[in-house]
Amino acid sequence: MGSVELLRTPEEIDFTSKVLGESFWETKSFDNLNEAIRIDAAREANTRLLAKFDAFCNERGLKYFLYESSLQGALAYHDFIPGACDLNVGMLRADYDALIAACDKATDEQRKKWGFHLDYLIPDTKLKRIYLQVTANKSKPVYRNGDIVYDDESMPMMAQGAFDLAVFDAVPDDFFTRKKFFRQVKRRNDFYKRSLLSRGVEPTPYLNTNQIFGIRHRIVPAKISAWIMHRIPKKYKGRKSEYVVRLAGWRSPMLPTVDLGDFPYMKFRDIEVRTPANPGLWASEPVMETTEELKRLQGDAKEIVQEIDRVCGELGISYFACGGTMLGDVRHGGFIPWDDDIDVGMLRADYEVFKERANEFLDKERFFLQTRETDPNIPYLFTKVRMNGTEYLTSYNIKRDFHKGICVDVFPFDYVPNPGKDLFSFKEEVIAASKAHNRVVNRQYPEYYEKSAPDRRNLDWLIGQAVGRLLARRYWGVSLNDTQRRFDETVQRNNATAKERKLKYVACFVPSYTMAKVDDLLPYQRIQFDGIDINIPAHPEKFLRMQYGDYMVEPYPHQRAGHDLLLWSDAEGIGGGRQMTDK
Repeated sequence: MGSVELLRTPEEIDFTSKVLGESFWETKSFDNLNEAIRIDAAREANTRLLAKFDAFCNERGLKYFLYESSLQGALAYHDFIPGACDLNVGMLRADYDALIAACDKATDEQRKKWGFHLDYLIPDTKLKRIYLQVTANKSKPVYRNGDIVYDDESMPMMAQGAFDLAVFDAVPDDFFTRKKFFRQVKRRNDFYKRSLLSRGVEPTPYLNTNQIFGIRHRIVPAKISAWIMHRIPKKYKGRKSEYVVRLAGWRSPMLPTVDLGDFPYMKFRDIEVRTPANPGLWASEPVMETTEELKRLQGDAKEIVQEIDRVCGELGISYFACGGTMLGDVRHGGFIPWDDDIDVGMLRADYEVFKERANEFLDKERFFLQTRETDPNIPYLFTKVRMNGTEYLTSYNIKRDFHKGICVDVFPFDYVPNPGKDLFSFKEEVIAASKAHNRVVNRQYPEYYEKSAPDRRNLDWLIGQAVGRLLARRYWGVSLNDTQRRFDETVQRNNATAKERKLKYVACFVPSYTMAKVDDLLPYQRIQFDGIDINIPAHPEKFLRMQYGDYMVEPYPHQRAGHDLLLWSDAEGIGGGRQMTDK
């Protein structure tokens, strides 16, 4: 049955929407009904396998925990996230090694009783997996309404539980030693990946098909390649480190060990599973309606944008609400319920006037115009207007030295070539200039890091300090004025010739790429947004369609979150935010 054949019964549509999501296009075809059946069966198989694994771990005093999308699903739905069936399960290194030792000593009879086994090797190779795979001993046919379900090749659909078991290792507390450690791990990861590719192993999510490899990747025995990858991550095993990280394959955010706690249980489908005590770095509670805390942040953002509106009037220039603000107006008639800021865009000519002259009219007692010139340490390539006497701390800005008040972002929009090869190559150039700037920013470590204390002063620490400071000095000597200038020169290249070349589109490249047709942007229209008057594009629906696609479909609950806000306070000293674990 083809995808053009629509589902006919409410039961079929309801089942498919629960598994895949509520979008019309995801729930109306028989192809997607079969996909929903497959995912539902895999969910059931993985849930049963996780229950068996949990029982095994409890008997031996071992701990595991859900992370990433599985943790987000547990937090938002007590289930998998829509459309997903894979499990993200992790263990600390000590528990991981104890698990392997227990399984290696077990008899075949014992393994049968567990209901699962550990797969060490990648199928059809002698290479060890990047992580062990926990696999159910048996696969079972998939049933629907009492009948076996068949796939497209008229074969019975089978379900067998399986998940990768990631290991989280301790990392050095000293900053430069940790950086050296990460560089070593990356080299081992790259070697392992290239060993797989050199042996013809199909790419996985951890492999890049553009990876190059040499003869050494072929001749090094497979066991040695796997050993090399895991030897370095074990280096700090047993130390009382403040952080643990998933290292092999790809690196996770650093998890404060204090946030792991004793891995309390949380409901997941019809079982209980272990999760970090503080899941904040991996997942967040979905925002279902605007809270009082959000209303206060939104109120401050409105005050700032009203000041921008007033100053633009004094300067004879204009602006338009863009991004989530424009989407909120069209879809919600105001703020997106989980959004906490307002996004503003300006055509480059207006942007330059605003940046150069806004301080002539700005109420400087209450507001601060943040540009490269007024606050040289900012990592951003665009302008912000901040509210004095307030604080807005995120994991990105908390350790950086600049004004961190509640703000409204002001993004510049520049002409781009009309769609075609020229636009593609221009985008690549601008993105490269943006990455070059961010590469410097992310390596100009704040003073905080220089004061970090080592866990032990030994040769490892001395090498980390020497190499780390040498590399850091290379970037400390680079001026952000220079990287900003190179980016600005690149992104503005088409503005002077836009009229003669009949360019039709403008775009903003930071913090993400947004393009709009000038005829859809101008003339701006005046609307009321949550009680204040602001400008939006002439045809916001066309702008939004280009940026978001089907913009009227609301995101799933687990995707309804604001910025990574750690702490905030307004001018009256009232604030909030999630519990901070950063030192």
